Amino acid sequence: LLISCGAQPPAEGTELRADWGHSSLWELSDRLYGGWRDTFLHTGRARNRAPWYLPVTVPALMPPSDDPAAKAQYELTRRQEVAQDARLRLPAPPLWARRVVSVAVACCVLATLLGTAGLLWDREGAYRTAHCGLGRFQDDADTLHTVETGECIGVSRHGFTFHSPDAELNKTLRTIADQNARADQIHQTSPERPLVTLVHLSALLSTTGKSTAQLAYGREALQGAASAQSRQLRTTGSTEPILRIFPANAGSGMRYGTRVVQILQGLKAQDPSIVGVSGLDQSREATNQTIRKLTEAGVPMVATTLSADSLVRQSPLYFQVSPQNSREAEVAAAYADHLVAGRTKPTRQVRVIGSADPTDTYSQTLGDDVARQFRARGFAVERTAFSPPPPPGGEPSSTAPGAGSVGQRSCSYP
Repeated sequence: LLISCGAQPPAEGTELRADWGHSSLWELSDRLYGGWRDTFLHTGRARNRAPWYLPVTVPALMPPSDDPAAKAQYELTRRQEVAQDARLRLPAPPLWARRVVSVAVACCVLATLLGTAGLLWDREGAYRTAHCGLGRFQDDADTLHTVETGECIGVSRHGFTFHSPDAELNKTLRTIADQNARADQIHQTSPERPLVTLVHLSALLSTTGKSTAQLAYGREALQGAASAQSRQLRTTGSTEPILRIFPANAGSGMRYGTRVVQILQGLKAQDPSIVGVSGLDQSREATNQTIRKLTEAGVPMVATTLSADSLVRQSPLYFQVSPQNSREAEVAAAYADHLVAGRTKPTRQVRVIGSADPTDTYSQTLGDDVARQFRARGFAVERTAFSPPPPPGGEPSSTAPGAGSVGQRSCSYP
């Protein structure tokens, strides 16, 4: 159906039938269509265009005359035509389908999508900030957290380097991750061998600044652990355990050790191969709290360098490689007594330098043990305290002089 409107007929030679009279548009259309159909059957194959069209003209809105009777008749006819032709009209679209509503809905949907995208972007940014810069779908993201000091704490299972500025430490962490992958491969080919995972917990694997001696200490401890892991992976016995190591960071001074233990508890529930914790640094009150928290979780510990006397009393699950401070003090005093035995010079006097930090359990107990053991052998003991550098984001622990000045004054000590 082609409906056109114009001042000229659509085809040359087509006669317009414009005599409406008083017939309704519907009746006129039926009559015109019937005649056109008969004509088309005979002349539809003609080469001209005229038989293909059925022109119908629409009268003017108002009659050409101003006669009131003609106007009344015209209005009546128009109303009849509107009523009769209603079935030819498409119903008005529902409100929700109208263009203005569709545009408004599209704008609302677009605004909602943009707002949702912005919200998700903000949430993703907040998640990355809280999880050491990792996205929620990246490895280790759920076991790593950024703490108030800017350090990255938690457990790294896939080689995350805790944003360490120490290149050698990063290399060691990647070596452990590669050896963990090798351990998984060996376990797949030799499932009869037990798979054992140790969490190596360090006091400091990340800083907010440049590389420090503390990072070097943590690196060397991890290098020893990596060497032991490598030796174990080279064994082939059917009963030899396959060792994995998960490096963990408790932050400076072990201050976030209990939070790392909470993360470890969640991992242990998912991975039964986690059997214990190795490492542990710095004999501090935070270390004592970490040991007690690990005991509550039922996780045994082997400390490699800790020696404070009080640590072994914290838990029946705690074991340490180093001798206690009391034993170290006893050996040192016995050796000094041996050196000065039978001599008048040097005199029996000793200066004991220790940290003034009240939370430094190691320095406090070692200083007390050394002073007691030396006094028992006739030495005059002088105690000197120094204030250690504050941890990241922390305040100085005391008003005592710094280690540098105390060390300079001790250079002239006899």
